[in-house]
Order: sequence, then C-alpha cells, then structure tokens
Amino acid sequence: MSLKEILQPTSTPVSTSLAGHFYSMYVDSSSQSGSSLLPPSHVIASAGATTNIPASWSGSKILVPAIGTTGAVLQLPAVSAGLNYEFVLSANQSGQTVTVKSATANVSGPLTCGPSTLTQVDASGSTNIIFASSDVKGDWCSVWSDGTSWYAKGNSFVASGFSVS
Repeated sequence: MSLKEILQPTSTPVSTSLAGHFYSMYVDSSSQSGSSLLPPSHVIASAGATTNIPASWSGSKILVPAIGTTGAVLQLPAVSAGLNYEFVLSANQSGQTVTVKSATANVSGPLTCGPSTLTQVDASGSTNIIFASSDVKGDWCSVWSDGTSWYAKGNSFVASGFSVS
C-alpha cells in the first residue's frame, strides 16, 4: 500500500508498514480541507517592512527565508482565543533579525537556545520575540492565544538564538 493510498479519507483505521516502520492512522474526511493533510503554510518574503499576520493564517506554518540585511517584523493580530502560528526559518539568517511582535506586552513562555549547552529565554511580559541574526534554517517559535495573552515556545540551534523585549 502506498503512502498516497494510506492518506485517503476513510471511516476506518488504516494500518500499514512502509520502509520497515509500522503506521496506524485514521483520516477524518469531515475535517480534511482540500487535498492535503498538512497545515497551510505561507512564505514571508518582504524585508525591512512590517508584515501583518492575518487571523485567517491561524494554524499555519509561516516560513521565513533569508530576507536581506534589513530584517523583518512579523506583526501578530490582536489576541483572540484559538489563534496559533508557527514561524520557521527556511534559510540561515546572515546579519538580519526577524521579530515576531505583539501589540502589547502579553507574551509568555520559554524559548530554548543552544547546540550543546541549552539555555532558556523567558518571554514573560514581552512584546517581541527576536530571532538572532545568526539563526539557522529550521529554528522555530510558535505562539498561540487564549484570548488574553500570547504563549510562546521555540527552539534555536544557536547559543543566543532568541532574545525578547
């Protein structure tokens, strides 16, 4: 059975073995949007300007490429229960920072940094989560809202991969 056949909507669990690994899953066709089971993704491509992240992108992985020496600001929408985003660097950053910005100082949560000795950056009471200018492809942070605050978590392979303000 191919992976494509496995991922077709069905009302019964599907089990199979691919490449020596056993998989068992249930695909609920009532919640499937379009033909993909992956969350939607968006690519941020403008450098030096603020990109307003719309509420309609909630649930998305937002890919951030290397975007020049001026960096980027990704402005979160107003808090609303259930909004959630994951920001993923899709290229090494070289000299620019990427800032995930809230309208007010209502961001909390741990951001983990470091390739060998791990450190935690505490975002409690912050407005900005800042990816360092030396962060690498695959570093990420996610934020979600309960309607009052934004909660964050993230990982960077760089020793000082995140800062907050």
